[in-house]
Amino acid sequence: MAQSHLGGLIARPVSSMYRLLFVAKDVAAETVRPSWLVTLGSQPVPEVANGPGMDLERWEAQLDNITGRPATRGTI
Repeated sequence: MAQSHLGGLIARPVSSMYRLLFVAKDVAAETVRPSWLVTLGSQPVPEVANGPGMDLERWEAQLDNITGRPATRGTI
């Protein structure tokens, strides 16, 4: 793969440099002002949920039932 890229650079140095600079410009622009951030800033953030919160005790019981074992305290 590196050989094909190197061969392309040698065979077409002008177009290869143009593509490299074009990609570098896009990366720099995306780094300075990410397009997803611009889109996010143009509209309000919707609510995550309108209903009641999750019943964590019931969820833990469902997990115990699915896995067939009780929860254990983990450590990192």
